[in-house]
Amino acid sequence: MPKTISPGRVRTLILLVSLALAVVACRTPQPLVDPPPIAAAESSAQTRAAILRALVESHYRVESEEAGRIIARYSQSEWTMVVAVDYSNRVAVRYVSSASLDYGTDNGTPVIHRGYNARVQRLSNMIGTEIAIARAGDELPPVAAPPPGKRRAK
Repeated sequence: MPKTISPGRVRTLILLVSLALAVVACRTPQPLVDPPPIAAAESSAQTRAAILRALVESHYRVESEEAGRIIARYSQSEWTMVVAVDYSNRVAVRYVSSASLDYGTDNGTPVIHRGYNARVQRLSNMIGTEIAIARAGDELPPVAAPPPGKRRAK
């Protein structure tokens, strides 16, 4: 006569299998995805300033800079990622290197820890927000002084 498994043991077994699969999924490298390019601000200086604000707010450190390109590093205690932010008419964030993020290739496709894709997308979104703020500031009309002899209501 076969033994029956109690419902409590079944739930425990399902929970353990689910946790094991979740751990494997977190450790399985995903295809490396660079975020789509975004439109730059009106001037190169505005775009550069927006990128630098986004990098600082996102806790990246600028490693080097040349015309139209900023190399930045993000580090945690156990891993590091380095990206290039290229800008002219568009801003593009691209992978440069990493440590302890499982970077490699799978059938010729670059793969990396899924956390890289999420973090680089957040950086791209932050840059887009900063550029939008720069654009909005350019479009505001100057504040006019009230006409002479007119007083503001209190």
